[in-house]
Amino acid sequence: MKLTQEKVNELFSKEYSALVTRMLQVLKRPEDAEDMAQEAFIKLSLKAAEGYEVNYPRAFLYRVAHNMALDYLRKRNREDSRILATEADVSEVESSAVVEQWPMTGGLEGQLDNERALTQVFNSLSVLPGKCQEVFINHKVHQFSYRETANHMGLSVSMVEKYMSKALKHVRSDPRLLQQAA
Repeated sequence: MKLTQEKVNELFSKEYSALVTRMLQVLKRPEDAEDMAQEAFIKLSLKAAEGYEVNYPRAFLYRVAHNMALDYLRKRNREDSRILATEADVSEVESSAVVEQWPMTGGLEGQLDNERALTQVFNSLSVLPGKCQEVFINHKVHQFSYRETANHMGLSVSMVEKYMSKALKHVRSDPRLLQQAA
């Protein structure tokens, strides 16, 4: 049977709240359940526009929504796991990074010392690739989050994490900066 927009509209009026309830059982978040149900109807509507043949439109709708929900959960779990693992790695590196140990003192002399320390860090970073330097500056100087840095530079958060880790390891291993922190 050819799927029509009329059939999709009929299914929407009859099945929307039941589909949201089903998606809530799978996704556990009301806003996610509503979004997933709406996306499933959009997919079904697109199939109708293409003249797709569907013998059991209701079953097809629920299968599409269920598959989309599973894909969403897999993606969310991967992201959550990656973020937790990265936060642990980065916090370990950052907690011992020389950058965090600089004495930031007040007054004119303190400001000059701070500027010298920053100049030494920038000089140390100059041997790293440009994007690595830019990530470090965005995060440490401009205090962008990793996500903000990624959006600003057109990179993935994962790539920002890698660049930041490389920069922090480099700064931590630079003997000139170790003397500065001492």
